[in-house]
Amino acid sequence: MAKARTIEALDAAGGPELVSRYAASKKAELASAAERIFSGNFIGEAEVKELAQAWVPPMMRFAGSEEGELADHEGDEAVNAEETEEIAEQAA
Repeated sequence: MAKARTIEALDAAGGPELVSRYAASKKAELASAAERIFSGNFIGEAEVKELAQAWVPPMMRFAGSEEGELADHEGDEAVNAEETEEIAEQAA
């Protein structure tokens, strides 16, 4: 991603103050900082974290980041445990 596009994304998430913190950064440093910011893995204002995470398109978010997605996978563990027990019984 171009440095200018990354700066635009930072502006959308944190405004001019966030942009001013990273505007002079080299592209690699900027990319690393943007990755931390948009994943929510940085020390910063709660409002900036919320805006940054809201900026990330749903298809690029990690699985389980939505409450509904997390609830959907809870039953998977029980199914996997049952399958594991069946395989162990068959092997014995």
